[in-house]
Amino acid sequence: MQEKLFNRYFILIWFSMLCLMLIQNLMCSGIPLFFASRGFSTSFAGLLGLPFALFGILARTTGGYLMDRFGRRVIMILGPLLMGIASLLFLLLPFAPLMLLFRGLHGAGFSIGQAGSSTATIDVTPREKSSLGVGIFWVSTALAIAVAGWLIEILGSGGTYDRIFYFSFAFGVLGAILAFLCRYEEGRPPVVREPQEVNPLHGLRKFLYPAAARPAVIEFFVMLGVSCCNIFIFTYAVLQGYANPSFFMVVAALSMTVSNLASGRLLRALGHRTLLSIAMVLSGALIALIALVPSQATFYLGGVGFGMAQGFSFPILTLLVVDNVPQNHRGTANSTMLMAGDLGVGLGTLLWGISIQFCGFHVSIALSGLAVILSGVLSLLFYCRCKP
Repeated sequence: MQEKLFNRYFILIWFSMLCLMLIQNLMCSGIPLFFASRGFSTSFAGLLGLPFALFGILARTTGGYLMDRFGRRVIMILGPLLMGIASLLFLLLPFAPLMLLFRGLHGAGFSIGQAGSSTATIDVTPREKSSLGVGIFWVSTALAIAVAGWLIEILGSGGTYDRIFYFSFAFGVLGAILAFLCRYEEGRPPVVREPQEVNPLHGLRKFLYPAAARPAVIEFFVMLGVSCCNIFIFTYAVLQGYANPSFFMVVAALSMTVSNLASGRLLRALGHRTLLSIAMVLSGALIALIALVPSQATFYLGGVGFGMAQGFSFPILTLLVVDNVPQNHRGTANSTMLMAGDLGVGLGTLLWGISIQFCGFHVSIALSGLAVILSGVLSLLFYCRCKP
């Protein structure tokens, strides 16, 4: 455990996570635009959510188990490197079966990289500063959203999006190098191991931590809802003729950053249940407003909701899922929760792609907002016996 919050390990993890999230956001928004420029349908873009989710689920379960036994560093290295290589191959070998495979590798790399970095952050953050540290860690995701939106607009200015994939590869290499330099586990066991645990985990419990079930279900519906904006909002904005569609991501990033940094203080004032439920209901309503009252102004308000949904849910659910969990099970518990998010993104990408194809953008975006609202309702139900 480090005494300072901004120790060198925290900084290395933060920037490695930034590289990972840059790839994730470049691919999420860039692939549908890449497909549209080459005549593919939104249904096929949505279909790519299935291998992303399936590979991600496998990576979460095995990655959590492995990092609890062999350390976080190797997992953090593999995450961005795998995503970067898969991005480059996606461009160089644009055949449907191979693109499904490469999108699956994106899911695997993202899943293990995010789980490894978020778990390592808890390891190197002083316990008394855990809320602030987790909040600042997730600011990397907010910054990646803003930068990726800006990069997509610049790199795709000529109507082609090939350069997005080259940049993703470069970020993958850089993220892996930063993770390689994060040697906080050297000289001591990477995790606390008990030779004879009182309640050792057996069977599937080695890979899926039962106590993480409630945060996992909430995470599923949050990510199911926000995946529609994450994947298709640029395409929607272009079809609507909105000016500066990348500003949606800037607004989302600012909203997410404020939410990340405010979560610690608001948690002390309101408690996990009240803050999470209010934030998710408000976020979902703002996302639905994009479709219910379509205009440039509500489009940007939706960006506020998109940022809030992730800005509050990630740090709060991370703290909930590791609460009272032994260090040698943190990776498994955290991976269980994040795996549910992968499932939400994968299923959401497929469902929203099909829904947009047959029902249109407005119906799909409104329903995605409803999914986020549902996560807030579940927060109230699941933690009704907790202090508000």
